Amino acid sequence: MKKVLVLINEAELGEKIESMVRELHPNVSVLCVNNVSEAYQMVLSQDIELMIVDAVLQKGNPEDISGIHFVEHVRKIVEYEFVPVILLSALSDEKMYAYSELHCYGFLEKPFSAAVLRNLIHHALRFDRMLPKPVYIPFRQGGVLYPVFVDDIVYVEHKRRKMNIHTKKENIEIPYHTCEQTLAELERYGFVLCARGIVVNRKYIYALDTTNHFVVLKEGLGCLELGRTYFGNVKAVFEK
Repeated sequence: MKKVLVLINEAELGEKIESMVRELHPNVSVLCVNNVSEAYQMVLSQDIELMIVDAVLQKGNPEDISGIHFVEHVRKIVEYEFVPVILLSALSDEKMYAYSELHCYGFLEKPFSAAVLRNLIHHALRFDRMLPKPVYIPFRQGGVLYPVFVDDIVYVEHKRRKMNIHTKKENIEIPYHTCEQTLAELERYGFVLCARGIVVNRKYIYALDTTNHFVVLKEGLGCLELGRTYFGNVKAVFEK
């Protein structure tokens, strides 16, 4: 699920923007905060794919540009170098800096057109955030740490409180690891829930058999169950 961070210190405006995002993309999670401290926590703990930031967060302080400073610091984080940012400001003087230094996707001078903001949000969320792919994901079994290469994982199956990691070469069994934990760790790398307890790597999806409800895997690796309630999510990921 894509996540949008809205950093606005005006409750009414924040609610309007949140409503606009949800209307355009119902499956997007909107994280609305009104201060830089909370915004940093969101950036570091979540995978944000669009940020809508007000340049001025301290109303009544004519020298405040804390929203701009926030974007400056976020741009120094490798994972957020190219994440789209829409900057809102009452000062047109900041426009050039927003584009040339902060590499913002859009700049809107207040008061701005809701239609223009709507169009920027719609287009900014068309693209997936580019994440540096890790060499491996570490899974722990008791006192043993298993480094598993992400690209080698075909699918992960959860049964009887155990996680079975199926790679092209071997199967690794890890106890006491939930499906929710697995999806949280792997979703950003193209993994999707195709049936209850089964998370598949998009890289290995060859076709979707909608008649018999199967995910057909590449390289003769077999088929996986395709749950009826999960078909839409798999289809959306498969078509990217």
